[in-house]
Amino acid sequence: YGQKEWKGITYDLVFVSWGEEAAHPEHDQYVLYINPTTHLVDYSVYTIRDNTSPFTRHKYGSIAFQDYQDINGFLVPMKLPVLLDDGVVSKSSLDRYFHQLTIHEFTFGGFGEQELYPLPGIPKEIDTK
Repeated sequence: YGQKEWKGITYDLVFVSWGEEAAHPEHDQYVLYINPTTHLVDYSVYTIRDNTSPFTRHKYGSIAFQDYQDINGFLVPMKLPVLLDDGVVSKSSLDRYFHQLTIHEFTFGGFGEQELYPLPGIPKEIDTK
């Protein structure tokens, strides 16, 4: 999807969508900013398809992926500030966020198969990853 320089880093941009590139009224679309040194997602800008409020103009949101920690061999971002519009890639500071997700503890395998697949009529999508 191209490259973009931000804060002295030239990021690889990856476009992510559901099924096709064309805009869809029910599915958000994302542009991921991949750090060329770490190969991790630093930022994402995404559409907000379900914003029907007449009181706000925001049609995009953005999130930063920070404080990656190794958990059982997987790097997991533990701090995720969310800003309206493309704030994470246009503002000089992330201190004034809309909201922030902070993960204090993370474990794999915390849910049983019945909790993950509660509707028996929907086929499971399982691979070897």
